[in-house]
Amino acid sequence: MSRCYRRLFFFGLLLLGACLSGCKAPEEVVQFHQKIADAHWELQKVGEKLNSALKKALQTDGTADEFETARQAALKDVEELVKQTKAWNPPADEASSKLYAAHQEFLKVQEALLKDDCQQIKTVLADTSLTKEKRLEQVVEIVQKMKKAETAEYEKLLAVQKTFADAHRIKLSSESSNKKS
Repeated sequence: MSRCYRRLFFFGLLLLGACLSGCKAPEEVVQFHQKIADAHWELQKVGEKLNSALKKALQTDGTADEFETARQAALKDVEELVKQTKAWNPPADEASSKLYAAHQEFLKVQEALLKDDCQQIKTVLADTSLTKEKRLEQVVEIVQKMKKAETAEYEKLLAVQKTFADAHRIKLSSESSNKKS
């Protein structure tokens, strides 16, 4: 009888292993999702540097040149990030493909904000005919427009990311923090 129990025990371990491996997201999916997270971390750092340069320009009545230098550096960083992400090969499933496409669209919006809206900010900062208050008012208006566009695209990306996570049984950190609130 002990031989039979060992076989059953061994078979049970195999079933448990199969269940556990079937319940866990494949490594390529986890790595893909981590790449997306890493890219967003890089975007956040780029945004913080640009925001810092803008604050400095507004607070010290700095020149548009300082902001333009920061904008060009940010644009270069985002263009490099876009180039890197275009080389990615997402896992071959619908949820991954949709997340990849949504992420590419998000990056496209980020690039456009840097090229167009931040260029408008530079123009306002360079306009010496404006008072400091008027300059601030116009910059705030542009930034609010940028925030609205970015938020809309980010919310689309988050919805696709949630679908991706559900499809691959990945628990997003934002889900656990939302449940604590």
